Amino acid sequence: MLVVRWFWIVVVIAALYTGGVFFMRWRTTRAVERRAEQLEAEADRKVVEQVGGGALKVLTFYASPPQLKRGEKGLLCYGVASAASVRIDPPAEGGSPALSRCVEITPEGDTEYTLRAKDAGGREEIKTAKVVVR
Repeated sequence: MLVVRWFWIVVVIAALYTGGVFFMRWRTTRAVERRAEQLEAEADRKVVEQVGGGALKVLTFYASPPQLKRGEKGLLCYGVASAASVRIDPPAEGGSPALSRCVEITPEGDTEYTLRAKDAGGREEIKTAKVVVR
């Protein structure tokens, strides 16, 4: 009878230990999942902020390369967020809203390009980029 009682005591202790191990693993896994969700939400928030957070923003505007030889072609690259329209002066082909776009240019001489981005509410943001022709 004493052996049977000790047997059940050992079984109960083993069951409690096993249940505790499973519970601790579940809790740890849940904490790791919550932290991963927080990091993902933070990364998403940073991306939204970088692309303007819903407000009009000129992200980039530059010439590549910034110096050209006469007759040589280059690129004029820009990125805008939340823009309804984009205009480049002097005119360059392909001026439409995009997060990242490059248009080909062949300036005759030193040229300062102006990017004008407007949102649906009429708010405007202006940036310039200069190309030097040698």
